Amino acid sequence: MIIPGILEKDFMEVVNKIQLVQDFTTIIQIDIADGKLVKGETFLEIDRIAEIKTKAEIEIHLMVENPLQYLVKKINNISRICAQIEVKDYIEDFINISHDFGYIVGLSLNPETEIQKLDRFLSKIDYVQFMTIIPGAQGNPFVYNVLAKINQFRQLYPKMPVQVDGGIDAETLPLVLETGVRDVIIGSHLFNQSDIRDAYIKFSNEELL
Repeated sequence: MIIPGILEKDFMEVVNKIQLVQDFTTIIQIDIADGKLVKGETFLEIDRIAEIKTKAEIEIHLMVENPLQYLVKKINNISRICAQIEVKDYIEDFINISHDFGYIVGLSLNPETEIQKLDRFLSKIDYVQFMTIIPGAQGNPFVYNVLAKINQFRQLYPKMPVQVDGGIDAETLPLVLETGVRDVIIGSHLFNQSDIRDAYIKFSNEELL
């Protein structure tokens, strides 16, 4: 599945981008970055996501130093949430609280992070996300050596759902799909197109080949 990814500092830009894709996608990822765990910063008022009216499922990617600060209450139009494995001091509580709220829960890992960091949490989460860029800004270059890590992980844990996020375009999408991953998040290379719907269809057709 192609998942549009949104990383914006201005909340209204998030709303605008959702409106651009909500008619032809079933899930949209919104990044929340605090400028501490990663270099970039987005809007941080996660409660405002409750204001967004959309038929699409919303997934939140917390690229923040302390994800527990963003789990104060259940936000009804969020169904999926993931945090970075690198915030190791908070991971156990993040998983437990997120599940208590009824979220589908994932963990994301940066390109340099060893997949063994996930081992003790895999029985407690619903999916894993591999970052294929250095996170913090859309448009960062694709990190090709992550592909080998994805292949290794999928051999070890073939039943665990996997997402890939970062630097996905017409060149890198086929390489990701060769790993067997089917959930792929695309941000700037989707939203920067003059015809976003057409670009989404083309990326989706590549996925089906």
